[in-house]
This record gives sequence, structure tokens and C-alpha cells, in this order.
Amino acid sequence: GDGANVQQHAYNGGDNQRWRLVPAAGDGYSIISINSGMCLDVKGEETADGTNVQQARCNGGDNQIWRLSPESIVPGPAGPPR
Repeated sequence: GDGANVQQHAYNGGDNQRWRLVPAAGDGYSIISINSGMCLDVKGEETADGTNVQQARCNGGDNQIWRLSPESIVPGPAGPPR
């Protein structure tokens, strides 16, 4: 649901652990849950260290735009192609 917490967990291949990158304005991406269709969102548009990351209805806000860098891309287990 809207505002549900996003947390780290061992990979199990479920759609609740799969995300889709969608180009957004500028050089960023929206990160959308395959399971819920909601966006990865920084709660309350806060910028402080330790602010929670959650899923929320996609609204195009800056708190839902993510930028990738080569240093942040780490190979992980590949799920089945869909």
C-alpha cells in the first residue's frame, strides 16, 4: 500500500522484490515496483540522513527521481526474464 516501507531481504525471486526503471525528466529514473506499480519514494521529501524510503503513488516529485552511477550498480542474482 501507499507508504509501505521498503526493506532489504534475501532474494526469493518474487515480484515484491522486482523493480522497473523508467526514464524521468532530466537524467533520472523512476523506480517502480513490479508488484504494486508504486514508485520508490523518499518519505516526506526529506533530505536528512536516515530518512525512510517507502513505496508511494507515483507523482513525479523530486523525492521519486533517482540517479544511477557506475559506482552504485552492483551485480546481483538475476531473476527469470519477464
